[in-house]
Amino acid sequence: MSSPLLLGWAIVFFLLNTLYFKFVEEPGLERRFGEDYLRYKAKVPRWVPMFRPYESSGANDN
Repeated sequence: MSSPLLLGWAIVFFLLNTLYFKFVEEPGLERRFGEDYLRYKAKVPRWVPMFRPYESSGANDN
């Protein structure tokens, strides 16, 4: 009987985290890292894991 309640809490937790990341965390990263972060964000999905590592192609590579 508690499994539906746990599922509901998990969904609420996921949605709240998604909103926090999108409206608080990501704008802060954009201000801090600028174009580098925007390029990264365009290539890396938010919740779907990548099977190959991210490879930057920016001019600021070391």
